[in-house]
Amino acid sequence: NVLPVVWNVRTQVSINDDGSLTSESFEALKREAIDYYSRLASVYGDYFTYYELYNEWNNGSPENAVSAEEYAEIVVEVSKAIKEIDSDAKIVALASGDDIWCSSNYCSYYSPTEAGHQEFTEDSWVARVLKTKWEDKTGDMKPFLNFIDVVSIHLYPYNFKKSLEENYYVERMKEV
Repeated sequence: NVLPVVWNVRTQVSINDDGSLTSESFEALKREAIDYYSRLASVYGDYFTYYELYNEWNNGSPENAVSAEEYAEIVVEVSKAIKEIDSDAKIVALASGDDIWCSSNYCSYYSPTEAGHQEFTEDSWVARVLKTKWEDKTGDMKPFLNFIDVVSIHLYPYNFKKSLEENYYVERMKEV
């Protein structure tokens, strides 16, 4: 029972000169996400178990001009809010296209490297999300993965066949 929800951002965002969200916009966006997913859990918690927290945040539209670290903060705060309402809820996150190794906040699915893939680095979007640590209920600092139950990666056809033949994604996820 997956709740396939795309959260359509309503918060009017302001962007800094460097392309990042202003701190006021980020806080408003985070509050909107917490409120939205809390309402979903309250209304649909008896019908759904899995909540995917946003879709392809690293896709580069202005309202998702957040850093990987800001994305992680939103996911962790929303996860905590959902689980307060529905302790059996399963959180699906990252929900990223197969360009997750791109280091930019604005990755493009239509400009893969010559080999057809982005190279994984320690500065990639997913690596930066996974490196974050957050306070749990007991006050201990825990890694991002402690706050989610499922990692979602979306495979796209421009390199899907080659990727499967080479076992590419399995090996890449092992790296991550």
